Amino acid sequence: MVPIDVYKAFWNHLADLTGIDQVLIVSDEPELQNLIKEVEDQSTILIAIIPSSDSHALDDDNIEEMDPCVIFVVKKIDPAAYSYDEMLAVRGLTQGLITSVKLQMKIHKLDVNENDPGTILMRRLDLNKLHTEPEYNYLGCTGWSLSFLLKSKNLNYDIP
Repeated sequence: MVPIDVYKAFWNHLADLTGIDQVLIVSDEPELQNLIKEVEDQSTILIAIIPSSDSHALDDDNIEEMDPCVIFVVKKIDPAAYSYDEMLAVRGLTQGLITSVKLQMKIHKLDVNENDPGTILMRRLDLNKLHTEPEYNYLGCTGWSLSFLLKSKNLNYDIP
């Protein structure tokens, strides 16, 4: 299971690296709806849903946990105020940001020289399970979602 404080710190770090304005860590959509109301219009937001966790045990000594994760990189806008071309520009901007996020995730996964929580977290990333989807007017935001899978070798998160 992914520790929430590590998850939050990692996404804040990625937001700093990619120029995203704000990070929201939430457990569900009602919580997100309340938080989105407080976000300024035109802000770019990285929304990370706290992942659930499933275990798979070959035997008592060989346990793996899999954490299905979803994040969003969106811009808070009123789509009715945008022309078709302006909406495409927002989609292009947020597409560039989600691509930068994915690149940073891969860089952190491949960093074998550091053992900070972010690199340990992304070492668990399954690069075969990345799925990016466009999001239109999701709670007043437009951009992209990314689903991915983190795997652990056992129940102890701290072991790289």
